[in-house]
Formats: sequence, structure tokens, C-alpha cells
Amino acid sequence: MPGMPDPTRETWQPGDLAECIHTGPWFEHGIDPHGTGPRYAEVRMVTFVGAARCLLTGELVPILRFGRYGSRLYSSRGFRKVTLRKEALERADVRFCGDFGPRLGTIASGRPEEA
Repeated sequence: MPGMPDPTRETWQPGDLAECIHTGPWFEHGIDPHGTGPRYAEVRMVTFVGAARCLLTGELVPILRFGRYGSRLYSSRGFRKVTLRKEALERADVRFCGDFGPRLGTIASGRPEEA
């Protein structure tokens, strides 16, 4: 689709967040639908990155593993990397945050907060 990023061009590494863009069933070895896998729009953390030959095209494609799905591997083509944009981050109001410092210290030390 024009204007959409090509998920196969992403550089994946463990710890990346991956959003599922795959809407159909998941297949094992290209022929057996096993049905277990991320659902469309689900976001998961990548735990392993490797490479495998696509059974349809023969090209080498990145494969991803996610903790929730055990040892199953998924083609990166079914995912889009989630990246945080600097513009989306906002600073908190100093007056709002000013009260947290002393409270966090008492919580971390295990002492009850005094009213």
C-alpha cells in the first residue's frame, strides 16, 4: 500500500515492540494452519530475531519470536515496529511533580507516609 512503511525493511532486535499487521491465520511450515499467534493490532516484545527462507518466494526474511508464544517463529512481514516519537512525549508540570519526590523516598524505604 503506498505511503505505508515496508515491514521487511525494519531492522529488528530483541526488546523491540512489534505490532501485528497480519489479519489471517498463522501457518506452520507454510502449509499447516496452527492458529496460535499474535492477533491483528496486538503489540508484543520481540525476544529473538533470526532469518529464514520464505517458502513462497525463496528470499531470506527476518523472523521474530515472542515470549508469550514459546518457540514459535513468525515472519517479520506480519509486524510493524512500534517506535516512540519524541514529539509525542510531553514534560510533566513541575508543580504537579514537585510533591512526588518526598513521597517516593518514603515508599522506596518502606516507611509509611506521614500525613
